[in-house]
Amino acid sequence: MTYFLAQSRRIQWLGEKLPNFPSELEIIIDFAPEDSFGVRGSAPRTTIKLGTRAQINLDANEGVTFIEGELIDELSCEFQVNELSGMWRGNVLTIIVLVSSMEDVRRIILSANHMLPATLSFHLKIFVWIRKFGAQIDNCRFNVEAVDNRSHFMVASTEINQSYSIEAAQDWVSLGAHSRRLVVAMYYFRQALRLEAIQPDTQSMTAEVVLNLCKAVEAIFPGSRDAIRQRAMKIGVNLELLEKRIIPLLLIRNEFDVAHAALTPLQTGQKVSLEEFTSSATQHVHQLLSFVVKGERDGMIKFPQISEDLDKYKERLLSRIAQYTAD
Repeated sequence: MTYFLAQSRRIQWLGEKLPNFPSELEIIIDFAPEDSFGVRGSAPRTTIKLGTRAQINLDANEGVTFIEGELIDELSCEFQVNELSGMWRGNVLTIIVLVSSMEDVRRIILSANHMLPATLSFHLKIFVWIRKFGAQIDNCRFNVEAVDNRSHFMVASTEINQSYSIEAAQDWVSLGAHSRRLVVAMYYFRQALRLEAIQPDTQSMTAEVVLNLCKAVEAIFPGSRDAIRQRAMKIGVNLELLEKRIIPLLLIRNEFDVAHAALTPLQTGQKVSLEEFTSSATQHVHQLLSFVVKGERDGMIKFPQISEDLDKYKERLLSRIAQYTAD
């Protein structure tokens, strides 16, 4: 899902003139983080020049580290792959290739948009994204713009957030060992929120968001889907929420490349439907967790104790891992 929900882009013509074919297509892409290409601008820094000294700074309040040091020299090289010629100047890649139709243009642009961030990230071992994507054909200029990048934000007031903040402090005091499932669910939900907020291209994290939301659900409702249904109905969970929002989310986790790789691309309509459903998944899982938290707080819901001990298989696996790291 991470690959097939990559950032969508559209061709936006600048002006009214349309190109003639065949013509040369010139693509100009600015990549980030800039310092991986020898250009200032990235914050925080990701790459330090080989053979030079670097300073690692720690903000112990947040537990965040950042580095300072010399930039690598700016990239300056050219290459040829079949009929395509390319040139790197810093973080800017220029590509020139002969095209015979707008279908050729779309195919090459979509391929560059999907493939280059992945291949660059793999080889540079740094997360790489597109900062700007432009092109021109036969003196006709256009931008290749990101579209449908879904964002999430809260609408609140001081009074609302004061109330929630007090509830959070009360939960900290009252949730003990008997509520460990709820605490674990909150941690997975928190991780989903973190992944959902990563920019640019928030939708590329959809698979990881779905995975953590499903973990949050299964922390409080372990077992098969039928077991989840039985437990949820027993404590009074809204059945429409369960059947239309929670169970399908678990199925998405199982059937698409959330836990496993997927090699078959989604069609446009399928991709849109999946994005629309998963974009509201956080809200619906929060609705479920809120119901359970309130029920536990009021004494209406009780959870079975979680074992303090790992099962024997996991103990053996960790023992072997410790041996491997010691070798």
